[in-house]
Amino acid sequence: MYYYSQQTRGFYNAEIHGSRLISIPDPEWVRPTHDVVLMPREFVIIDGERVVNDTDGPITIPDVPDYSVGPPLVEVANQDCKIPADAVEITEEYHQELLAGAAQSKRIEPDQSGYPVLVDTPEPTREEVVDKAWLAIKAERDRRKAGGVQVGEKWFHSDDSSRIQQLGLVMMGATMPEDIMWKTMDGSFIEMTPTLAQAIFSAAANLDFELFTIAETHRVAMEASEAPSDYDFSGGWPLAFEE
Repeated sequence: MYYYSQQTRGFYNAEIHGSRLISIPDPEWVRPTHDVVLMPREFVIIDGERVVNDTDGPITIPDVPDYSVGPPLVEVANQDCKIPADAVEITEEYHQELLAGAAQSKRIEPDQSGYPVLVDTPEPTREEVVDKAWLAIKAERDRRKAGGVQVGEKWFHSDDSSRIQQLGLVMMGATMPEDIMWKTMDGSFIEMTPTLAQAIFSAAANLDFELFTIAETHRVAMEASEAPSDYDFSGGWPLAFEE
């Protein structure tokens, strides 16, 4: 059995999250008693003790617990149930129908009674479209920050980890050890010097400034366009390694 919670907007399954009710023996049940007639030499077990009829005639043992019956079951709240109290019950078939609708760009929303229904997804506002397009522009900007910087004929890595290493070299300055061979983006090695380290650091800073400026230019043009979602921001960027 499935459930839907308006509060969490989530689905729940009794097999996974626990049933709301569980059956337990009735705690208020009292075992009934009955009279037992014992013929000579017959016996009965009462509270673990053997009672034997040693007489020559039948005897009646009153109020013997009747172990032939057991307590009835009663339903109580399951304290381990993880299904929210506001959840409404739905069938497995309807649960699948809701998921299929969501896969077709429908939205699952609660109606006035909290029951889940499929509704059409509203068209995004212009502000939402602009925000999404700006996120894409920023993602391209940030991707290109790691595209490498060119100093002379060589390209050097510009990802965050490489930038930290390069900053360390700049901070060493004249105390930089000699014979440091630095791997470039084409796989070759070049001797690192304080002058080269400073040039790489400056090239990375210039790249960041250029990328920021171009991204802002695209943002302004995108926001002014009639269809921000169709705005083409692929042009105008500085070249990256192997472009």
